[in-house]
Amino acid sequence: PPVADIYCTGSDQVWNNYYTKKFEKPFFLDFVPNGKPCFSFAASFGKSSFNDGEKKELKELLKKYEFISVRETDGLGVLNEIGIENAFQILDPTLMLDFGEWDKIVSNNIKESDYVLVYQLHGDSKTYEIAKKFAKDNNLKIIKINTMYHHYKIGSKNIMIPTLEKFLGYIKNVFTDSFHGVAFSLMFNRLMGVTLPHKFSNRITSLLNQIDGNSFIIDNYDDWYKGINNIDINKIQLNLVKLQSVKTKIIDEYLNKKR
Repeated sequence: PPVADIYCTGSDQVWNNYYTKKFEKPFFLDFVPNGKPCFSFAASFGKSSFNDGEKKELKELLKKYEFISVRETDGLGVLNEIGIENAFQILDPTLMLDFGEWDKIVSNNIKESDYVLVYQLHGDSKTYEIAKKFAKDNNLKIIKINTMYHHYKIGSKNIMIPTLEKFLGYIKNVFTDSFHGVAFSLMFNRLMGVTLPHKFSNRITSLLNQIDGNSFIIDNYDDWYKGINNIDINKIQLNLVKLQSVKTKIIDEYLNKKR
């Protein structure tokens, strides 16, 4: 294993066993020599409940961590259930980085205008159908970012796995069921419509709840459409900036103790 002073489990759904059918031990730093400091940076369980056997295994896997931070409110609930109470909820790392740093790499070569962007990861959400309705109501075209070829839609401009710079450049009016689609829309102060997937939507709702951004969620298209222009996007982003400052301090204080 790499030799280091301190070891960290990163973010995203590293502690989710839904797809793998088991907990992946490297994401619990099982390779780290005994006695070395271990912590987690906005780790995610991806779901809010585990059976008794899974809880027992999680407690054993996490006992070596001296500092645990998770991304969602539900993550704190899981930790409390297994007897870990000294954990913190912080933001996803994409949101912990100063927004100006992202702005430095945004592509300025996006030629299209008057469009809505669809970034849909889940087949069970109505993201594309709602975006089509919005595009028709406002005489806009659709640009769709895809990660798989079978996600292509006729009648849209389909883009397959753009560079990070182009992805950020296309963030404008966004319809998404993706956590990071939401995150970058918030950072760039963009109008968005959020459709919640059936699985793992707690990542999105947990973030929006913290910054009073639930008005972006589309439960009923007509209601959302009537209210979208009344949303104070600047206030929501200010809430995010304040939260970023608080959460960054939590990580900084821990790391400074280890120096």
